[in-house]
Amino acid sequence: MMISMSAGPRMNKDPAFLEDKQRRVHDPQIAPLNRLVEAWRAEGRQVPWADPDSGGVHRRILFLHESPGPAAAVQHGSGFISPGNDDQTAARFWRLARAAGLAR
Repeated sequence: MMISMSAGPRMNKDPAFLEDKQRRVHDPQIAPLNRLVEAWRAEGRQVPWADPDSGGVHRRILFLHESPGPAAAVQHGSGFISPGNDDQTAARFWRLARAAGLAR
C-alpha cells in the first residue's frame, strides 16, 4: 500500500515509499519533466528526478530549485527534487506549501 505524501514530510526516507516513487518517474503528469532530466543526464549533468507525487505539467505553479542539496542526490539521498526528502529544507517547504493551501 502506498502512503500518501500528505501523511507528513520526510516520507522519502522510507525505502518502500521511495521504491514506489522510482517506479513512477514516467507517470503521465511528470514524464515530460523527467525526459528533460534524462536528456541533461545524458550530457553528464547531475540532475535529480522530478517527483511523481507532484502535479507535474498539470499544475499552475512549478517550483524550480536552483541548487538541490544532498538529499536530492542519488548518491546521498532520494534522487528526487521533492518536499518528501529527508532534510530540513524539504520539510520546511512541505509545511509552507500546505500552510499556503498548495496541493501536490
